[in-house]
Amino acid sequence: MTVPRLRSDISRIADMAVGRLDRPVPDCGTWTVADLLAHLAGVYSMVAEVLRTRATGPVRPSATETDPLEAFNARSDELLGEIAGIDPAEPVWTWTADRTAGFYVRRMTNETLVHRCDIERAFDAPTVVDRDQAVDVIDEYFDLMLPGFLTRKPERRPSGSLHLHCTDGPGEWLITPGDGELEVVRVHAKGDCAWRGPADGLMLAVWGRRVGSVEVVGSIEVSDSWRRAAP
Repeated sequence: MTVPRLRSDISRIADMAVGRLDRPVPDCGTWTVADLLAHLAGVYSMVAEVLRTRATGPVRPSATETDPLEAFNARSDELLGEIAGIDPAEPVWTWTADRTAGFYVRRMTNETLVHRCDIERAFDAPTVVDRDQAVDVIDEYFDLMLPGFLTRKPERRPSGSLHLHCTDGPGEWLITPGDGELEVVRVHAKGDCAWRGPADGLMLAVWGRRVGSVEVVGSIEVSDSWRRAAP
């Protein structure tokens, strides 16, 4: 289901962007829809090049079209083509411990989902997220994304432990920042603060979005430090 979801979310973003490039996207700071499209076009370009060349080291995204929507459409087509033509087990460079093409399939699917939610929320449009994918985004965030970011930006390290509790089904995490990597355990336990809410709300919250469906329990200061930690 991963590639169909990616394709569907790419199509949704493109459809919503037509004629609306100047619209602010509040979940992304000062970005407009054009900025969001340009960001994704650059990411897709880089990943497509990694997959195309079976890169063993970092690559830079290629130049994109001036028009953000044209660039988004062109680069997303390239990305989907490269994903379709590679074995997920193929060794390629990534910035994480998972050095396989499958990392990028998962990463692009989850990245695109979060930004699909961003653009939908910018237009007050209904946002529907598959619950299993929302849980996977949370797992990926704490296992792969945030640890690498905090290595590069140690000043963003949160100040205490965070407990996440899904209210719409299974899913609990306790994340504790130590001197080195984050300690992540999937248990019911008390943290310095807790976020309680549906899986899709928690997914957006860990990525720094303000979500009304998420309840904060415990230290507000610790909670704010986790929101600021998001890349």
